[in-house]
Parts: sequence; C-alpha cells; structure tokens
Amino acid sequence: MPKSMKYQRPLLPFILCFTLMVMFFLTGCSNNSSNSTHNPGTTSIPNSDPSYTEHPGSDKPLEIEKDTFVGTNGKLQVIGNQLCNEKKEPIQLKGISSMHLHLYGQLVNKDTLKWLRDDWGITVFRAAMYTEEGGYIQNKSVKEKVKEVVEAATELGIYIIIDWHILTDGNPNEHIDEAKEFFREMSELYKDYPNVIYEICNEPNGNDVNWSNSIKPYAQEIIPIIRKSSPDSIILVGTANYSQFVDEAADDPLEFNNIMYVCHFYAGTHGDSLRSKIDYALEKGAAIFVSEWGTSAATGSDGVFLKESIEWLDFLDSRKISCVNWSLSDKNETSAALSFTASTKGNWSDNDLTESGLFVKYYILGSQYHTLFSDGFETRMFTKGLISTGCTVTNNVSYKGSFSASMKNGNSLVKELNTLMFTDIELNFAYCTVEFTDKDFLIVEGFDGSRWKQLGKYSGSNDWSEIKIPLPQNASNNQSYKIRFLANTHNQSSTVYLDELKITAKKNN
Repeated sequence: MPKSMKYQRPLLPFILCFTLMVMFFLTGCSNNSSNSTHNPGTTSIPNSDPSYTEHPGSDKPLEIEKDTFVGTNGKLQVIGNQLCNEKKEPIQLKGISSMHLHLYGQLVNKDTLKWLRDDWGITVFRAAMYTEEGGYIQNKSVKEKVKEVVEAATELGIYIIIDWHILTDGNPNEHIDEAKEFFREMSELYKDYPNVIYEICNEPNGNDVNWSNSIKPYAQEIIPIIRKSSPDSIILVGTANYSQFVDEAADDPLEFNNIMYVCHFYAGTHGDSLRSKIDYALEKGAAIFVSEWGTSAATGSDGVFLKESIEWLDFLDSRKISCVNWSLSDKNETSAALSFTASTKGNWSDNDLTESGLFVKYYILGSQYHTLFSDGFETRMFTKGLISTGCTVTNNVSYKGSFSASMKNGNSLVKELNTLMFTDIELNFAYCTVEFTDKDFLIVEGFDGSRWKQLGKYSGSNDWSEIKIPLPQNASNNQSYKIRFLANTHNQSSTVYLDELKITAKKNN
C-alpha cells in the first residue's frame, strides 16, 4: 500500500461526518425558509375535514365554522329528485338573490350577508351576475364582485349560487364562448369549495329557444368544463320560457350527476299550471330548484300577493324544494326587499323592509308570526301603501328615528291590508299630541268591507304613548281590511304625531 494512502484513511470518517453536518444544516435552513414565508411554488394538500377548503391562489386552508349551515351539512348532492346534504339527508335551502350585481352591488357584502344569515336565517345566497344590460359581456370586471361574494358566503357558512344571469340575451348560446371562459375560471377557483353552486343560464327565453334545440346543447358544452375542475358540484340549469318548462327538461334529461332543473315563479302571475309542471318533472325523477321567485307579478310590480305566495311556498316546503327570493335591492318595485332607507351594511329593522321583504324574512325564519307592515316614516314620505289625506311627515318630533307623521283636524291616514291566510291581527303604534284639549281625540277605525268601526279613541298625551290594539275577528282572512287614523280636534294648532306603525299577524296552519 502506498505511504500516502496509509495516512489518508483516518481522514475519511471526518470528511463524511462534516458532509452530513453541512447537509443537515442546509436542509434545516430550507425548511425554516418555506415555513416562514409564502412559497408560490408549493401546493397545499387539501385537509380531509369537510369543514376546510382552500382560498383561491393561496396555500392556506380556509376553515368553515362547523356550527354554520355549510359546516353542518357539507358538500351537497342530488339523490333521485332530491337535494341532499353530505350525509345523504334531504335538505331545503332558503335565501335571497341579489339584483344586478353591477348596479346594486353596494348592498351585497360580508356585512349584509352576515345580517341576512343571523337576522333572516338564510342558508343560501344567489349572486346574480347579469350578462347583458351593462353586465359581464360589457364589463368583465363584475366577476370580481362575484368572487368577493363567494368568499364572504364561504366564511359565513352560507351556500352561494354563481348565477350566469341571461335575460335580454334569451338564447344561452349567444354568449357561449364567454360562458365557457367564465365557468372555467370559476370552477377552477372554487373546485374545493363545498358551498359553491353553479347556475349556468338564468332564464332562457324567446320563440326559437327550447330545451332540446338550444338549452340542452348549451348545457352539454358548459357542464363538462365545470366538471373538469369541480366533478361533484351542484349545477342548476335554466329551462325554456323564462325557466318554467321543467317538464320538457324532465322528458329529455341531461346525463350528468348532481344536476337540478330551474323553475322560476312570481306569485301574482303563475299558479297551478306551473306547479303541475313541477310535479310532473319530479315524478319523472328530475330534481327541481327554484332559484328565483317573487311576491309580485312577473313584471316585478303589483301585489304583494301574500295568499298566492303562501300557496306556492307551502307547495315547495311539502316537497323540500329549495327556493331563492327576488330580490335584495331597494329598487322602486314590489318585489324589492329593501326600502331606500336601508343601510348598505345590514342591521336593518323591519321599518327598512318593504312589505315583500317583511314577508320573505319571516318565511325564511320559519316563524308562524309575521310582521305584515312596519313604518317609522324615515323615508320622509308616505310609502308602503299608506294613503294620506292632509298629513305630513315632519322632523319636529319623533318617537324613534328622526321623523313622524303629523295630523291636524280632519286629516287621516289609511292602510289597506290583505290578511288572507292570516289571523290574530294586531296593530301597534306610538303617538303624542300638542295643544290638545279635553275635546280633542285621535280616532282609530277599522273597515271590514261594509262599514267603519271604531277600534280606539285616545285623548291628549304630551309624552309618547305606545298603543296595542288586537283587531276584531273580521280583520282576519280578509282580502281588503282597512285601518284609519283620524285627527278629531277643535283647535287649529292641535296636532297628533304618529310613529312606529306596525301590524303583526299569525299565519294560518
């Protein structure tokens, strides 16, 4: 053995040991680096807990609170003709839809969704992204609002519908390329989200637009794009004639899993014939989702049609069909849920809701007792069906808020009610008076269709007084019951102030 080799051997263990120490040190530094800063090259393995999902573009899992509705029910599925939760139990979602996100988006944010969840009890929200009318086709940035709403709903444990809201563009194929682009992006972003539902065409319409020739071929192109990233998400498919002909879809169904066919109704326009189509579709094994319904006529005006709405909702409840009301907006139309006094951050009192909004709120809550009417005059005018003769809205004095109704001798304020399907009607209000004599009174009367009858007679009160009047039996189940406030005074300066009018009732079983 050469001399040089003899003396090199003792160095080998030292060299090996030194090498291992360096490798260990470098490995430790590498691990510490990846833990301390975001590394865009790493991919997070999704948590197996169904209450977790991932933020789009982030490797940090997002926790869905387990005591929320989504946390409890998990990823939805269709079994037969029924929407079911992760445990294969039938489930019915109830909620409300936005209006044009690009016009009324200020009303849709985490604060308002949280209020709707906590105060109304919604379990689903629909983000209606119009395609035309200034929507996505003209301004693709509106999709950023959709993303904001999805994130808010997910954090709050609410199911969220991403709605490709075609309307004036009645044929879904008109913008099919844009639809492919949009749903490819959305389904990739939210592929791990258990609460996202896709609605691929709101209301197909037009004489030449039908299920087999227009809508089904469109769906057969869009659904595989969603399924590539989100293989099990619920997909809602609109039907012909503004999403009414669900029977046609049931006769020629799509061959994909977790598909539901969309039906829309407005209580003042649609009735038994449309309900028959739904029953036919169910019997054929089609799953139905009512992603839009209104208390008004199909135009969004007229009504509120309470009796017809209750008939519809009882029908849906008996079949556990999910439903979403139209709409969360303060637009000047009957179907809008909010008065223009409503804050863009939620925290709405009943005074901030329209008559439609009140009905929808108490339906979603599942309450047997409803508020039929509520007004604190904060709109500074007589709205919600109040008919004034000589009265004014003033900020001279108020019980709550900043405004009240002012009445002098001979002035009256009338509210007409439709109490069909309701009993145990009760009137609540607050009043005070200025410069009343012993001969001056506030008179409250009721009209049952044949004659006015006095319900109460109130003398002067310098301080605000709260009044509660149980209305007579003939006020119940009455299509046109009227309540009248009348100032009966003898002094020109005598004034009655009214505030916080509220009418409650019990829904018939």
